[in-house]
Amino acid sequence: MTWQSLGTITLTNEWTLTTPVNGEIFRIRHHPTNNPDNRYLKAVISPSFNDDGINLYSPQLLTYREEKEILSFFFPSGITAHSLGFRRTDKSNIQWMIDVDVFASTNQSDDFANYIKTRFSDLFSGMVQQGSFTRASLARPIGVISVVDQSASVVLAESITQERKSVFIVNDGDNVAYFKYVRLSNETAAATNDFNVLDADFTLLPDERMTDDSGCANQLIVKCGMGKATTIRATEYLYFVKPLN
Repeated sequence: MTWQSLGTITLTNEWTLTTPVNGEIFRIRHHPTNNPDNRYLKAVISPSFNDDGINLYSPQLLTYREEKEILSFFFPSGITAHSLGFRRTDKSNIQWMIDVDVFASTNQSDDFANYIKTRFSDLFSGMVQQGSFTRASLARPIGVISVVDQSASVVLAESITQERKSVFIVNDGDNVAYFKYVRLSNETAAATNDFNVLDADFTLLPDERMTDDSGCANQLIVKCGMGKATTIRATEYLYFVKPLN
């Protein structure tokens, strides 16, 4: 396969866009990081274009990994300057750099997108005959979670069979709340029960609310500051497929 480099990007909390591209298949290669504490590094990756500000199309979660990652994005027609956008969402000071490549086919037989269309054309035709489908979101209220001083509580279980779109969180209590995503497959059991608040992925002050649209499927836990307890309300939004009527 033939890859064309779009350059090396240092991920920051500000949006960074690649040069305009025509392809839809991308490869992400992560540079080694100095991360002895195994902090959770996350970012948003999205097809983007600049028109009176940054415009995103179907953003999704990007996390640090040692392996190369192949991603496919659909770019809507009618937009002349397609780019791939990146913005870091964790609070760590660890430097995170990636190399971004786009697949550049040299002939039709090498075109991966053309292969997919050809290989599954019968399946696609059957779906059209049965009716069109779209991806929608379903709200799942979590309810009220009591958070006691020095003890972490689970807000969201790890999403294994369903795709998480976002989570809406409200701090209804009188103490600051610290939140951290935990990868159960790579963490010890003790890590799900406690964490250092300095390693939190995000925080909420009393009466503060936010929507985390990173789409992270890991378990989300919460811990409050010393002194008073606090209460948290959360709603998880999940993707599902439904027919278009």
